[in-house]
Amino acid sequence: MTPAPLCTQFLNNFSSRNRELWKKADELRHLRKNGLKAWDPRIFLPLDAWILLLEKACPGVGREHFDRLVVGFSTAGAWRPAQDIVRFDRGLQSSLMAAPWPGALPMLEKLPAWCIYFDTGPMWVNGHAVNGFFASLEQNNTRDTLFLRLLFLGHPYLSVPFLIPLGDYSLETALLLSNDLIRRNLAARGQTDSAESMPFSDAGLCGALNLVLHVCVSVRDENEYFARRQPVKTRHGGWRIFPPATPRIHQIGEKAEANPEHCRAATVIKGVRSGPGPHIRRAHWHGYWKGSIKKGEQRRFEMRWLAPVPVAQHRPGGTAKKADP
Repeated sequence: MTPAPLCTQFLNNFSSRNRELWKKADELRHLRKNGLKAWDPRIFLPLDAWILLLEKACPGVGREHFDRLVVGFSTAGAWRPAQDIVRFDRGLQSSLMAAPWPGALPMLEKLPAWCIYFDTGPMWVNGHAVNGFFASLEQNNTRDTLFLRLLFLGHPYLSVPFLIPLGDYSLETALLLSNDLIRRNLAARGQTDSAESMPFSDAGLCGALNLVLHVCVSVRDENEYFARRQPVKTRHGGWRIFPPATPRIHQIGEKAEANPEHCRAATVIKGVRSGPGPHIRRAHWHGYWKGSIKKGEQRRFEMRWLAPVPVAQHRPGGTAKKADP
C-alpha cells in the first residue's frame, strides 16, 4: 500500500488528538464570537483564536508543548478544509529553487488558499532535511501586520516553522523582524531564547519562497483552482466546513520550461546581426508595470517567471534579419 503523503500524516496526527476541535474551529470562524478582533478573510483562523480553543481543550499543558500544539493545530486546521497539494515539474522546481529571491515579499499576500502544501521532495532548510512545507497567511493580534508562515515537514515528525512579515522591505529585514518577534514573545513569557534564527543566505528558504511566489503570480482565477470552502448549516444548527475525501493535487509547470534540446538545436547565421552572441537566457523572474497612466489606470507592479529563451539564434530553414550595410 502506498503511504499517505506527509501532509496527510500530519493532519491525521492532529485529528487523532482532538477531532472535536475542528468542529469548534469551524463554528468560531463562522460566528466570530469570543470578542476576537476581525481578521483578514485570507486567513482561516488567526493564532489568537487557536490559543483560545486550545486553552480550553488542553488545560495544564506546559508552555513549550502548548506552543507546538498551537502551530500544529493552526496549520493542520487551515489545510484541512481544501487539502491542496502543489507539485512542480522537476525542471521548473529546480530552476525556481536555484533562482535568487527577487525581493517581492508583498506579492506573497496573493496566496490563493487558506493553506497550501508544497510537495517538494528532499530539500534542506536551515540545516534540516525536509520533504515539503505548508504555506499560509497569518496576522498578529492587533491585525496590523500580515505574515507568511512556512511550516517545513520532515521525518520523523519534524516540523520547522518560520513566520515572515510581508512588508515592503528586503528579505533580510523581514527575517530580522521575525527573529526579533520570536525573542520578544519568549521574553514576555519568561522563556529563554531557544528559537532558531534563519540565516539570510539559506538557499532552502529562498527556494521555498520562489515556489510560493510562482503560485501567487501564476494563478489568475483562484476560485478555479484553490476554492475556499464555505461553511454549511447542519441539522443541529451548527456550522461546519466538510473537507474533501482526498487531497487535491495541482501539477504545475509541465509545459512551462523551454525544452533544452530545442534550444540546443537552434543554429546561428554568422554576420547576420550585431549584438550579443548566441546563448540561452536562463529562467528568471522579471518585473512588469501594468496599467496606463494616460488612461487613468492605477499602475501596479507584477512579477512573471520567464522560461529559458534562445537569444540571437534561429531555426534551420527560417529567416533572419539582415545586417545593415
